[in-house]
Amino acid sequence: MPQHADCQVSIVIVNYNSGSFLKEAVRSVMDQTDVTLEVIVVDNASRDDSLDALPEQIKIIRNDKNLGFAKGCNLGTAEARGQYVLFLNPDSRLHHGSLAKLVETLEQTPNAVVAGPVLLNPDGSEQAGGRRDIPSPWKTFCMLLHLDALMPDHPRFKNFNHAGRPTPENEIAVDAVSGACMLVRSSALARQGGFDEEYFLHFEDLELCMRMGRSKQLVMFVPAAKCTHTKGQCSVSRPIFVEYHKHNSFVKFMNRGFLNYYPTIFLFLVSALVYFHFFGVSVKYLFSNRKKIQISELWNRL
Repeated sequence: MPQHADCQVSIVIVNYNSGSFLKEAVRSVMDQTDVTLEVIVVDNASRDDSLDALPEQIKIIRNDKNLGFAKGCNLGTAEARGQYVLFLNPDSRLHHGSLAKLVETLEQTPNAVVAGPVLLNPDGSEQAGGRRDIPSPWKTFCMLLHLDALMPDHPRFKNFNHAGRPTPENEIAVDAVSGACMLVRSSALARQGGFDEEYFLHFEDLELCMRMGRSKQLVMFVPAAKCTHTKGQCSVSRPIFVEYHKHNSFVKFMNRGFLNYYPTIFLFLVSALVYFHFFGVSVKYLFSNRKKIQISELWNRL
């Protein structure tokens, strides 16, 4: 990856029909005046007006079809010049001064290669996913069968999301942070080959963090940095499509990442539970939708 002395951080935003949220995301990073940066927007064939009226200095990569999040991030990274790359969702808004806090953490921790902020819901509460363990097949099994509720403090049953636990005062190493706002050292990203493009949507961030961890590099959670994430703005029109990819990527993540650690029969059982959960989520959505869905509309929602 070519780097430029005048560019400390490259911001890569993968966009798909995010409307006005994209402009807010871009504005939030352009306001990070204590860091030299560039902004790269990778558009996955949006059909809305989200690209209109972006600042002229923004580099836009226009794809003729939706290539997914991982491939979009890698396309943006290929054009990045910064020492660090910040992957930011278009429905995320970075709080003032937070980018500098993330950069400072990586600069002061030589073995750290990824840093993530506190993810906040629009109401100011902490959002799940900003700090978490790697979801192993066992923890997934416990979560799907709600066994984690029986012994929530036991390390073998504890939920892998850390939201709701006391927020640490200082930055700490965690298994994973969220791709909604993730700063990565460019050199480490190049060594790892970027995101795994086998993941179309979801779990590519966890998979990258897992690879970093297994190569003895640190993923840091930085409580002094904050980012508001309005979840799901790019997927409102196709919820079942998004849920399918979320569940399918989860199964792929477990079977690719833990094949040498768990019996095949157990991985098959957990995979079946994940797909059963997807079926339940889909049925619940279809039957809870208040307006009638015509057959022609149903296809567009899948």
